[in-house]
Amino acid sequence: MVDTDSKWLEFIINQIVNNSIKYRDYNKESYILIKAEEVDNIINILVYDNGIGISDSDLPQVFNKCFTGSNGRDSSSSTGMGLFIVKSLCGKLGHKISIESRKNVFTLVKISIAKIEFYDALG
Repeated sequence: MVDTDSKWLEFIINQIVNNSIKYRDYNKESYILIKAEEVDNIINILVYDNGIGISDSDLPQVFNKCFTGSNGRDSSSSTGMGLFIVKSLCGKLGHKISIESRKNVFTLVKISIAKIEFYDALG
């Protein structure tokens, strides 16, 4: 059990999955893996894909407003607002978000949500 807003979390995950689809590698079989894990009272939602990845130089800026990076400049539908909004929503919900990626190999987005002990006591 985690304390979050289900509609906003759905929006966040949809944005991440849509990015995975938008930036898939058309030269190989694409997949997206979504899973959750609990580590030290933190629930991590992991979204992994084997798409085109993000370059090392772009990675630190992906949450910046209007940043599209080299991948976004290749796509006419990129505005640079999606991950900015996702990061802002995570902050407002008290969640953390991070991204790991290797160009032409993978991208892994991790959303970390603190587990609330209050709900366990209600059992």
